[in-house]
Amino acid sequence: MKIICGQKELLKGIQIASKAVTPKSSDPNMECIVIDTKNNDIRLVANNMELGIETIISGEIIENNSVDRIELTANLFQNIIKSLPDTNITIEYNSGSKATISDSSDRKFEINVTSADEFPFPTKLNKSNPIEISQLALKTAIGQTSFAASKNGNGDMMTGESFKIVAPSTLRLSALNGHRIAIRNVTLDKEYENSSIIIPAKSMDDIASILSTDDDKKVSVYIGANSAMFEFDDTTIISRLIEGKYFNVEQMLSDDYETHIIVDKQSIASCIQRTKLVVSDSEKRPVILNVTDGNVLITMNGSKGKFEENLEIEKNGKDIEIGFNPDYLISTFNAITDEKVEMYFINSKAPCFIKDANEVYIYLILPININVN
Repeated sequence: MKIICGQKELLKGIQIASKAVTPKSSDPNMECIVIDTKNNDIRLVANNMELGIETIISGEIIENNSVDRIELTANLFQNIIKSLPDTNITIEYNSGSKATISDSSDRKFEINVTSADEFPFPTKLNKSNPIEISQLALKTAIGQTSFAASKNGNGDMMTGESFKIVAPSTLRLSALNGHRIAIRNVTLDKEYENSSIIIPAKSMDDIASILSTDDDKKVSVYIGANSAMFEFDDTTIISRLIEGKYFNVEQMLSDDYETHIIVDKQSIASCIQRTKLVVSDSEKRPVILNVTDGNVLITMNGSKGKFEENLEIEKNGKDIEIGFNPDYLISTFNAITDEKVEMYFINSKAPCFIKDANEVYIYLILPININVN
């Protein structure tokens, strides 16, 4: 095998494939990227059994002898390519356990490689009945929901994100962790039948990091019994699914409320961020919102001191005093791009809903009990 690729193109491909690499794994294959020229193109492949990625890069195959797949340690491979200038890179392997990586100058690395005979190449799904979505729309929707999933519990349903088609033409992403819910609805260009799967939230984040910000580019999603496949540009990603039926998040929502406020998003997000300055990292103190006509007083009592700030609001309904985990509010406000946010309250012990008028996004956050003197 002998191939020549541009440094930038090669590095981009390595960075994409590395999303499916598990450093310091008990299985050496999980730490590697395969260079595959078997189909007369240059493919970089990685698979950690949660996520499998194959991406095609541009370049020239100079020789394609009896060995057309070699396995390299991903971290070393990436660091070497990063260290080289923006020029053509030559990778050559003949036999044995060594491959050479060189550029157009006299820089040359000789590194250990293995054949890919034992590598678990990801299994692709049949390409039938794809769901087509704008890459930008899916990237945005994942960014606005996946943060609400639980970070603990391997294989737990709360570590997943619901990917649900609501006929005829809505994609609904949902994530939760027992204390909050994030929902994002995306309007699709075509009509589809109802379907629902659960994808690990980490996999969704990895997919989002690779998707383009070009709204004209599409991603095709194929759903199988145990996996989902995402195809876009020159990249194919296969994610395992979490088994089971997802929580009925729609049943947890409510249109009943006693108080409705509209507040400048940047002002309240910055204010709540400031409240954290008076608490230590180990403290779990609620930020308190005291809502009255035209005003919300936001306070925090911490081991380092006390903070309070008044913000102007538009208010309908009753006054209310309610406490929340400040991190949950901050991450929610950071996910919203609107200049104003609308918050709906039932009472001080019931969930708060943050949503836009058309319910493109809906967030539910449970309150924290507070002692009111």
